[in-house]
Order: sequence, then structure tokens, then C-alpha cells
Amino acid sequence: MGEDALVPVVRPADLVLRCYTRPDPERSGRWLACCVDLNLWAAAADSRAAMASLSEAIRGYLETALEDSEPRQWVRLLHRPAPLADRLYYAWLRLLDHLNGKLASGWGHPYVDAPRLQVGPQS
Repeated sequence: MGEDALVPVVRPADLVLRCYTRPDPERSGRWLACCVDLNLWAAAADSRAAMASLSEAIRGYLETALEDSEPRQWVRLLHRPAPLADRLYYAWLRLLDHLNGKLASGWGHPYVDAPRLQVGPQS
């Protein structure tokens, strides 16, 4: 069995990325979007625009990572979690969402399996 036989198959449609948006604590009127699985961030004037900007950043990162590297490097490139504080903030938002059914607008918004990405050829 060769070394390449141990490389997992990575299909973009199978990626589940955990993301959230929240008001920027340092700048009034600005929202931040974070992908806790890839440690990518974006900022914009509102939550939707921040998430759209993050979607583009994720798409660009994945296209570059998957096209410009060897398959055996993909696991390392696709596993770059955000710092613990950011992952805990995401978990807090999910808990609030689960308990309340709907978040108070001041805390932020969790997204699971978001954004839906189209990276590379689809099969």
C-alpha cells in the first residue's frame, strides 16, 4: 500500500464549516464574521455583508489550498482551527440559539454548514 493510499478524499461538498457573525467590539457599526474551522475572518457594515465577505475569503482559501498543494497536505491545510476563545464564542452562540430558538440581535449569529461553497469541478 503506497503513501497516497492513506490520503483522505476531500470533496468540497462534504465540508461542514462552522461560522458566526458578531458586532465588532472595537468599532461601532461594523460586524465581524469568523470561520472557526479555518481561522478566517472578514468584516463589513452588517452581518450579511460580513458573511458574504467571509464566504469569498473561504472560497479563495480553499481553491488555493486544494489546487496549489499535494493531496497529502490537504489535511493540514484544512485543519487550522481558530483560537479557543473564538471556538467557545461559536459554541456559546449555538447554545443560545438552541435554548432560545432565536438569538437576541446583540450577541451575533451562528452558521453551521455555511457558507455553501462551490470549489473546483463538481461531480
